[in-house]
Amino acid sequence: MNVRNQYDQDHISSSQTACGAGTEYLLDTISRIKDVVDFGAGTGRLSIPLLQRGFRVTAVDLSGNSLKMLRQTASRIGRKGA
Repeated sequence: MNVRNQYDQDHISSSQTACGAGTEYLLDTISRIKDVVDFGAGTGRLSIPLLQRGFRVTAVDLSGNSLKMLRQTASRIGRKGA
C-alpha cells in the first residue's frame, strides 16, 4: 500500500471512530429533546441513529440524492418523512 492510500485509510478509520463517539455523546446529551433538525444531514449519519431512538427528525441537505437515500433508509427502519 502506498503512503497516500495508507493516509486515506487511517483518516477514514479515525473519522469513523470519532463520529461514532460523537454520535453517542450527542444522543446522551439530547435525550430529553424529541424534535431535531439535522442540517447537512447527508445520507443520515446522525439522522438515522436519532430516528432509531424515537426522535422526530427534520433532515436538511443541499443534495437531493443524499436526502433520497436517507428517506429510503428511514423507511426501511419504519420511519417516514425524514
